[in-house]
Formats: sequence, structure tokens, C-alpha cells
Amino acid sequence: MATTYDLLGSAVSDGTVTALTVSAIPQTYDDLVVFMTGYSLGSSGSTTGIMRFNNSSATIYDMQNMLLIDNSNQNDAETVAATAYTVISWPSNTASTFTEWGYLQIDVPNYTKANFGTDKHTAMTVQYLNNRDSQTTDGATGLAGWGLELDAAITEVNWVGHYDGGNVNNGGSLKVYGIKNS
Repeated sequence: MATTYDLLGSAVSDGTVTALTVSAIPQTYDDLVVFMTGYSLGSSGSTTGIMRFNNSSATIYDMQNMLLIDNSNQNDAETVAATAYTVISWPSNTASTFTEWGYLQIDVPNYTKANFGTDKHTAMTVQYLNNRDSQTTDGATGLAGWGLELDAAITEVNWVGHYDGGNVNNGGSLKVYGIKNS
């Protein structure tokens, strides 16, 4: 049987909001896949996007290892404040054109914590891609490993904003899919 992705919730920006949230995630799946697409309407160039789970700003985001490669550089992201995950080099574009676009995919196995007993650690795999035509680097791609120390299942995914304060572009979206293992 082929793996299917069931859409559990989505939030789409109209260009006037700084954050997107998908909540009321059911606990009937084995894994989650989270997609964030779009860019900030803040300063031109790039910014840092901020992501949380269950809208928690507690120190539960215990690691971030990102390798980001662009046209001329290779950057290892620093370990950041443990109150959120940060997505470096997220596109920021005041002109509201589609030439600046970011794509983030987060694979979250066992988000309900049903199979780990008292272990509250969740390890996630993150894939990142952006297109920044106005930059000399012309885009970047990266991989990350994120760890999460939650006492409960993930019930909400939050894209909480950008360091530059810009709104999420019109059409930018956060989508959460559930996967059942057969």
C-alpha cells in the first residue's frame, strides 16, 4: 500500500498577517509532514523565519544543525535560542514578486509520542530551499536536524514571524499532513 498524505490543516496568508497557525491536529496518525512556503514582506534580501510547536516559547527546542549552501558560500547555522527554531536565509521581498520564495519541509516521526514511552524527545528532518533572484547568491538549499523536548503530542504548528517584522506574503502558506504507517 502506498503512503498517503492526508491534509490535516492549512493556513494561507492574505498578506496582512505576520504569523500562521495550524491547530487542532488530530492524534490519529503516525507521522506529520509540515510545509511552509512563501516569503517575508519586510526588508529586501533575506531574514530569519521563526517556527514553534504547540505555540510554546519554553526551552524545548534543543538543537538545530543546518547546512545551508548557496551560490558561493557554505554556512553552518549556529545553535540558536532554545525558545524557537529559526530558518536562516528566509526570503524577504518588499516588492511582493514571486522571484523571492522559500520552501520548508519538516518530517516529524511519531508526533503523538505513542511509541517512545517516557522519552519525550522527537527528532525531525528539515529540508529547505529558497529562490532569491535579487541576491547575488540566487538562492540556497539546506538540510537540518531539529530536536524537540515536548511532554505531550504535537497539536499545533506555528510559523510565528520573521526577524525583520514583515508580514507573510499573500498566498504564503503553512500546511500540515498526517501519515499512517501500514
